[in-house]
Amino acid sequence: MYVVSEDPNTIVQYSVAQDWNAKIRATVNRLKETMPATRTLIYATNQVIGPDADKLVRELRRKNGVSLDIRDRNWFIERESRFNWVHLWPSNLPQHFLFIWLWGIPAVGVLGAVVMLLYTSQVPSEVRWSTFGTAVVIAASAYFTGGIVGFLFGIPRTVQGSAPSERVMQYQGNTNLEQVSDWLTKIIVGVGLVQIGHIVPALSKLAESMKAPLGGLPSSGAFGLGLVINYAAIGFLFFYLWSRSLFARELGEYNTPQQQNGINESAQSTDSPSEPST
Repeated sequence: MYVVSEDPNTIVQYSVAQDWNAKIRATVNRLKETMPATRTLIYATNQVIGPDADKLVRELRRKNGVSLDIRDRNWFIERESRFNWVHLWPSNLPQHFLFIWLWGIPAVGVLGAVVMLLYTSQVPSEVRWSTFGTAVVIAASAYFTGGIVGFLFGIPRTVQGSAPSERVMQYQGNTNLEQVSDWLTKIIVGVGLVQIGHIVPALSKLAESMKAPLGGLPSSGAFGLGLVINYAAIGFLFFYLWSRSLFARELGEYNTPQQQNGINESAQSTDSPSEPST
């Protein structure tokens, strides 16, 4: 708890206490004795409070003349995730980059769908829509195949910290997915290096096999091969970046409450009176 230098009548307090109501009341009562001139209390916490504090805010303003400003977990998350167009300076480049790939890569996919429509306009009318449907299926299959590979390459690793304190019970997330990802990425890279000399013939066979389903035009094979490569690359990039940024953030937000619960359980078990030994 500290005093804001610009406004001595404003006090800022940060707490992780689960019983935030009792904590705030105790703070206000203490401020009445030690700093009676306090008019604003900014209470920051990692707990989720929201509208549950409305009654307490009205009560403190009416009885104690203290304006309570609560900044809970949702308050911080909202400001962290909000994109500000005005401040696109170097310090905010990671957030700017997140916005670019999150919307730019799907935009390239939509542009590819427009190209499919232009291509199918050259196909005879009796097979035009079947050709377009085939192209969509090929693109979607390549996208999700590349996405799976990108997800496997981008799964965040759990950082093993120092040994936990004796008073803290910590929970560790299941890392089986990380191990499977590590094995599969090594297999993919190894097989790719071994079979690198067979890639060009395999791509030629793939293009030839897609020629008839895509309308039988002279350019059908090249168009189908371009679809596969383009959408596989799009899927790889999107899911790789997603797993490295947004997925990692979600894991962090999930693990923090679990660790906090472990700390609370440990504190409760330590503070509880022990049975006298006989």
